[in-house]
Amino acid sequence: MMNTTLQISLLMAWMFLLATPAAATVISTPRGMIAEAVTNSSEAYAKDHEGRMPLSWDDLAPYCDAERVRMNFKAPAESLMLMVGKNHPKIGTLPSLALVALSAYPISDDRHRTLGRYIVYQRPDGRFFSRWEGEASLQAALAQVNTQIPEAAVFHEKSLKFSDPGRFVSWVNAAVIAGLAALATGVFMLACRKWQ
Repeated sequence: MMNTTLQISLLMAWMFLLATPAAATVISTPRGMIAEAVTNSSEAYAKDHEGRMPLSWDDLAPYCDAERVRMNFKAPAESLMLMVGKNHPKIGTLPSLALVALSAYPISDDRHRTLGRYIVYQRPDGRFFSRWEGEASLQAALAQVNTQIPEAAVFHEKSLKFSDPGRFVSWVNAAVIAGLAALATGVFMLACRKWQ
């Protein structure tokens, strides 16, 4: 009888633990984070300039902490991401996405199967986004508007992996609560059996 009670309690605890979210692992790369910074800066620039896209790093200077980028990467921001300028080629499968900026060199990383670059683009609704784009499709889009990217060596980058400590703490709390609930259930079921 005690064995059955314990089994039911453990089963309930495992069911509760499986229903709670585990600590989330977020994967990014340093160059991907630069693309996000350019995206956010472009969004702020467009908001202050009637929806226009930034054309150069000078346009983004008031919105982007270029000095912080320089300190973290030991290189100026403009050497990491190229602004496209006046020719905004349409990219990808949706021809309405206008290219704003791209990584200065092709990147090989542990998340993508082919070479590519991080790009920043503007959608027709005026919002800016960043994403990974394969090198071949990017070169084809640029060739359509007679724009060439300077030759550069391939950069090999590893992903940053980090966990959100808040989610981990909430997961531990849920595990403790599940353990206490299982213990209370076991004690209750044992008391019911003895009372009979």
